[in-house]
Formats: sequence, structure tokens, C-alpha cells
Amino acid sequence: IVDDAFIDIKLNSGLSAVFFLDIMDEDSISITRGVGPGGTSVELTTPFKSKYIIENKKVLLCYPNLEEFYKEDEVKNIVARLQSSELGLEVTKKEYSEVTPDLIRTFGDYGLVIINTHGFKDCFLSGSKINFYEDDTTDVLIKLAVINYFGQKTYDDLTAGILRLGTHVRTSSGPDWVKKYTGKYGGFTIWVGSEYIRSLPDMPKTIILGNFCYSGQTNPTKEYPDPIGAAFKNKKLIS
Repeated sequence: IVDDAFIDIKLNSGLSAVFFLDIMDEDSISITRGVGPGGTSVELTTPFKSKYIIENKKVLLCYPNLEEFYKEDEVKNIVARLQSSELGLEVTKKEYSEVTPDLIRTFGDYGLVIINTHGFKDCFLSGSKINFYEDDTTDVLIKLAVINYFGQKTYDDLTAGILRLGTHVRTSSGPDWVKKYTGKYGGFTIWVGSEYIRSLPDMPKTIILGNFCYSGQTNPTKEYPDPIGAAFKNKKLIS
């Protein structure tokens, strides 16, 4: 699996959860990100014109786990490059907890959306996080914690399987990885599933660049009948 080691947990009740092992380099950057090992930006050497015209000049950059993908200076350079464009782009950057399911509902308000995150075949990582405690051991306590933190709507979406809770452990590669992992008990993040994307309004004036693993997955399988790429494609995007 592209995202190193991934466990997709599906219960008979319909609830589902996500866990993955994130291998990082010596700078604590995820080795696998955006469909493969990170590299340098690509320079376009030949001008070209698309048959599509993007009328909306609003750009949204999403970094729910910024420190796992980029260094701060890299992101500043990306934002500055877009802002200095002669196209007159209006650039908005959202990071960490700002990248919520509610923000994702506004993607259609932008001409270009770039999502830099971890992904799986039918979901991707948002920035909405919650910490459970060691005494949160019953369904009632978990329910109350989620509702108090995110609200009833998010809890309903989680129990319906539209959203998921997941967690991941970060470590370096090698046989002694278990001694080097970073993480702590109780930290969970919301993953946005294909069904949630399908519930959004159509976005006929928007381009979405999913810089996460499996963002282009459109072929259904028995285990994953609704891949995340197909869900986005269903929104009638420009691209």
C-alpha cells in the first residue's frame, strides 16, 4: 500500500476507523506523500493553453498535517509564488485544525483547491482532531466527548460512516522502528470519506488537486466500491 502500512477497520455496525504507520525521514518529513516520495517542483518549459477557462481566481491551499509534508519556508515560497502571479490570484492558506469537514464543504467557492494530506482508497485525512482519555472507555463517554468537541452533526456523520476517526504512528524505517515511533494515547483525527464528498454540491467551476495517496483512484473494487477519486469526479469539476 502506498501509505506505508495501513489498516482499515470496518465493524458490522457500519462504523469504520483508520490506522496507518507513517515512515518519516531524518527531517521528520513523511517519506511517502502525494502518491510517492517527495521531490522538487516541476518547471513548465512549454507554454500551453487549456480548453477550460477558470473564471474564479480564488485559490485554497489545505495543509492539515503541514509539518509532515513540508518545511515552513517551502510553504511560504509556494504561497508567495501564487500571490505574485500576474493572474491576480486571491490565495487562502488553511492549516492543521482549520482544515475541517465544514471547510471542505466550501471547496466549490474556489477556482483551485490543493489538498496536501495523507489519503487512502476511499478517504483522506482532515485537520480535525480530538483526544480521548484513558477513562473514556464506554460508548456513552466516547459519544459525549465527540459531541462536545465537534457537535451533533459530526457525530451523526461518524456513526453513519460518512466521516471516520483514525490515528497514525510516525516512525523511521528499519528493524528498530518500534523504538523510535512518535505518538501518544488517545489522539484521533477525522478522515473524510467518499460518501461525504458525494454529499457536497456540484463544483463545475473548480479544479481540485488532491496531493494525497489514491486521490486519483476511480476504479471500484469489492472492498472499496466507492473510491475517493470517483467521488470527486462525480462533482462535475473542471478537473
